[in-house]
Amino acid sequence: MNDLIATIIESWFSLFINNFSNEMFKLGEYGVTGWVTLIIPIVLLFVFYKIIDKIGGKTWHYILALIFTLVSVYFSSVGMLYGSLVAVSNLPGFECFVFTYSLYITIVSLVPIIFGTFGLRFISNNNRYNPF
Repeated sequence: MNDLIATIIESWFSLFINNFSNEMFKLGEYGVTGWVTLIIPIVLLFVFYKIIDKIGGKTWHYILALIFTLVSVYFSSVGMLYGSLVAVSNLPGFECFVFTYSLYITIVSLVPIIFGTFGLRFISNNNRYNPF
């Protein structure tokens, strides 16, 4: 997972900054944030479809769940990066790198959100046809 996410972020999004990217790869943080990007959307959408959906959800409930999921992925990524990249946190541009990387990993999290939505909507009671 470390190699896959590193390739996506560094090649597709062109985000390679020597000190920060090398440290992230060495610590395996690309892989950790990759798993978070997969797990958080699936868990939060499952919670939405099994708990919140039973109270008669509407489309705006689904949109609210998506926004909450994206915000959760973003802030968990920021927290993990600040916690693990202590060795390079005093270098200039660290905050910009963390913001940019977390934004990109949030964009990547749209993929499991889309697949999770189509997979989990079949177990939904009231929002069977969300998001469309």
